[in-house]
Amino acid sequence: MKYTYLTWALCLACASVAFTACSDDEKPENEITISTTYGKYVGSYEAYLPDGTLSKDGKSQVMRIIKGENSDTLYMDQIRFTDKVHYAFDIRFDGIKLMEDGKTLKLASATSVPEMIWKNEWTTMPQYTISGFSGRFTADSLYLDFKCGENILTYAGKYSIK
Repeated sequence: MKYTYLTWALCLACASVAFTACSDDEKPENEITISTTYGKYVGSYEAYLPDGTLSKDGKSQVMRIIKGENSDTLYMDQIRFTDKVHYAFDIRFDGIKLMEDGKTLKLASATSVPEMIWKNEWTTMPQYTISGFSGRFTADSLYLDFKCGENILTYAGKYSIK
């Protein structure tokens, strides 16, 4: 008798799971939509000197795009552009616009002056003015190319929820 009740309880539990209604317009939990692409990305980057020489390549680089009122801001967390500098910087610059296609990023003007943390303050760094900026979102990735002063940076990262 005990096994009969256990069998019926198991059958009812399985039936309740099997007959749960699902909506066709529900999205999988891991699907990225344009409203969530403003976030944190983790990926690899390469920095090139003006002569085309690879200055630094890095893994697990965090880039964050923060949606602003008039433009968006890119944060590069603890980035190093060369092994000659023994420490990493937090760098940010704004003036980024998401185009109407929902995938393309451009600068609102031709250039943007970045800021970096220097002596615990955000300090402008005009010698590293950002230009030639292009970026794009895919379903779960961010791709960036731009000049930082005379140096060139390329980046490819995946959306991260951590």
